[in-house]
Amino acid sequence: MPQRPPGQSVICHLSFVMLRSAIGYWLCAAPSATIHLLVLDLWRNLGLFPETDMPDAPTSSVPILMYHRIATDGPSGLARWRLAPDLFAAHMEALHRAGYQTIKLEDWADAIDQRRPVQGKRIVLTFDDGYSDFLTDAVPLLRRYDFSATMFLVAERIGQTALWDAGFGEPAPLMGWEEIKSLPKEIEFGAHSCTHQKMTEMAPTDLWEDTVKTRKILEQSLGVLIPTLAYPYGDQNESVRQIVREAGTRAAVTTESGVSKLGDDLLQLPRIEIGGDCTAEKFNWLMEHDWKEADGQSVGVESL
Repeated sequence: MPQRPPGQSVICHLSFVMLRSAIGYWLCAAPSATIHLLVLDLWRNLGLFPETDMPDAPTSSVPILMYHRIATDGPSGLARWRLAPDLFAAHMEALHRAGYQTIKLEDWADAIDQRRPVQGKRIVLTFDDGYSDFLTDAVPLLRRYDFSATMFLVAERIGQTALWDAGFGEPAPLMGWEEIKSLPKEIEFGAHSCTHQKMTEMAPTDLWEDTVKTRKILEQSLGVLIPTLAYPYGDQNESVRQIVREAGTRAAVTTESGVSKLGDDLLQLPRIEIGGDCTAEKFNWLMEHDWKEADGQSVGVESL
């Protein structure tokens, strides 16, 4: 086999890097979202531009993680939805070390709506229900790493307890209005119904009224728009999606497992549920495997 002249391999490598950088820049600046996606898919299929080698490369998929309580105390029957603070700290550190930056759910919804790739390794952090331990055990870590998050609030249970959990034991306390208002600006809010009812069990008129009332309570109390929603218990179907859309919801997250991608139905966005037994080792393994081991239930040691 003929040998390359001295220095040629270096020149070829530099040329490749320059070409790759130029295409990456062009992808971000090009006006056509269709061209974005075609070229992005082409480079990934050819293996020429792996994201791990380009931390600032455009991406067309974003994992949406789902957390509930960040605590150690509580009924054993709710352990799946309760992550110990030290494990949550390990998750946030792992995301930071892996080069992830957060993106707010509203911003990801904008990208989906425009079929526009986002820049860099992005992730959405969501927290359901508005538990008080979010303020004490999650917010300090989010601040440490400059992470944003979306908190879904149950409008008529603010400052009370998670009554829907009472069947398992003493329900946990929920944040009050002043606590919610004290959260950093990086925390955005979404709706989680008025009282945490299953939406498929509600009459169409009741569901429409509940969705409108929830948003009205939250918007008037917090002084911000509430265009997003998390379905309580992940309970939804085509009829529910149509009604919440007509009631003014722009984007909604489910408990269906998977990584969100450009082209997703904005009212049926998948999430990756982080279970109470998701160790640091499991979390790191998921990151290294592009979050592909989410099993439709929770991400924990039982799914290893």
